[in-house]
Amino acid sequence: YLGLEKVWSSKFSSSVGLTFSYYKGRHFGQIIKTSLFEVNGVGQNYYFNTGKKNEICSFLKTAYDFSPKLKAVFDFHLRSVIYNVNGTDDIYGPINLNQNISLISPKLAVIYQPFNRLQTSFSIAYYEREPYREELLSNISVDKERLLCLDAGLQWKSNRVMASANFYHMDYRDYLAPNGDLNDTGDPVRVNVPNARRSGVEYNFEYAPFKFLSVSYQGNISKNLAKNFNEKIPVFDENYIKIDEIVRFSSSTPLAFSPSQIHGFTLKVNFINKPEFAELLQIILNSKYVGAQFLDLSGKEEAKIESYHVEMLKLQYSRSIRKSNLIAYIQLNNLSNQKYSTHGWFSRFGSSVSMDPETNPYLGVENKNVYYYKGLFPQALRHFSAGVNITF
Repeated sequence: YLGLEKVWSSKFSSSVGLTFSYYKGRHFGQIIKTSLFEVNGVGQNYYFNTGKKNEICSFLKTAYDFSPKLKAVFDFHLRSVIYNVNGTDDIYGPINLNQNISLISPKLAVIYQPFNRLQTSFSIAYYEREPYREELLSNISVDKERLLCLDAGLQWKSNRVMASANFYHMDYRDYLAPNGDLNDTGDPVRVNVPNARRSGVEYNFEYAPFKFLSVSYQGNISKNLAKNFNEKIPVFDENYIKIDEIVRFSSSTPLAFSPSQIHGFTLKVNFINKPEFAELLQIILNSKYVGAQFLDLSGKEEAKIESYHVEMLKLQYSRSIRKSNLIAYIQLNNLSNQKYSTHGWFSRFGSSVSMDPETNPYLGVENKNVYYYKGLFPQALRHFSAGVNITF
């Protein structure tokens, strides 16, 4: 990292910087053991490739104070991402990938504070994001993601109360959206969606009526939709060979892993609070609700993760001892012992032959010729954890 910062006057300052990162990884598959007697290639690689990723990022940041109440900030990031992948792969065979992707991200924000307790802000930004290595290997024509984002925020703060709200609208082009599948390493597979939007409001409220007691509430209500999306469903024969493709058009469908509601509540009670020793003993109760979401871009009921609500109770003690800080805690998670899932995978396909879902717990039937595989990752029932952290 290399950076320079300059204060030109009491009203104007700027900074520039340059960062560079380099990654090199060897990707291979190897048979290390088998229960069969005569297998050739044990201990040898059956595929091997070398992946490199170079990234150079330069940025410019300026800030100008028009008055004690009005301030503007401008950011500009320029990134260059270079992928080089050579060798063989167990899925794609011989591979030779060389991609140079240029990305820009400008942002302009205006902050206005009419008086001490109230602050307002507005920003407009444009972002570009590169596809991952796996996405380029599976589809060389995959494009970078483009986003135009508008934000308007409001914050009120007093001795006992803090309240804030931020309204946002995000307009995507070639949005890299999870389609429900996982690759061979368990990472989500993403595809370009021509048009997508996220619009909503996120808000926060904190109230401390007494020194020993505080409550807070956070929430996010949003609409997250893909527009004019073509879902492509492969059709296989009895030998698992692709013979056709079903295309389903949707003018509007929910984005995957995007709940429309998230709410959180936190209660803190301080039993010991001695600032002179940085000593604090407190109990924390946290409750969180996450609305229903979908595993893919179909918006169909079979691809849904149901909403869930969980609580956490934590007893924590902290204190500064000379030049060190001590934090000890015991935490009880999922107080109400809920059975819920937060993630999963989903893959829809057509088949020229009939399939029986009774033979596979992951297999489901959508209609006569379309089936799906679905897996959910259940979370732990009621459990506890404890720990001690000491920092110097």
